[in-house]
Amino acid sequence: FIFDFDAHHGNGTEAAFYADPRVFFFSVHQHPLYPGTGHADHMGDGEGRGTTINVPLPPECGDEELRQVCGLMAQAARRFRPDIMLVSAGYDGHWLDGISQLQLSVSGYAQTAETIRGVAGEVCGGKAVFLLEGGYHAAALSTSVVATCRVLLGEEWVDLLGPPMPYSPPDISPLLHGLRHIHELDEAEGS
Repeated sequence: FIFDFDAHHGNGTEAAFYADPRVFFFSVHQHPLYPGTGHADHMGDGEGRGTTINVPLPPECGDEELRQVCGLMAQAARRFRPDIMLVSAGYDGHWLDGISQLQLSVSGYAQTAETIRGVAGEVCGGKAVFLLEGGYHAAALSTSVVATCRVLLGEEWVDLLGPPMPYSPPDISPLLHGLRHIHELDEAEGS
């Protein structure tokens, strides 16, 4: 089970496993943003149909929206029951990182790591491998990576950078409802 939370869609990873029923690919990314792929209706092909979920978030999404997406990811992982979880850990969605317009914080990334740790504990004996991807603001990247590692080790962490300035996140509930519908995931289970 590959979970990609980089701000950009994991188009190469998706292409490699798009028709492979043995690998589940789940990408949450900003859309529109380079490379412009990762549409919600792209869900795999042939025997791999249903083993790809793309969650294209509009700009200005933050920690709460990522938390909601993690609920959907957890549902998909529980259904798929992988042997291992691989995480494409991109921190370029941090509010200080100018590469995207996402509003994620260190706290949001730590919460995501906690969710992944819990799901991996449930479905694959805790086997999860994090691979560093994007992140272009040195302080945001380093602080987020340290918080993620501390969460995975069961240690305390601190968000030294704080939350973004007040912003108005978009309502992603129609997107998540639509994804749950086309992938036949229970609406009540994903919160």
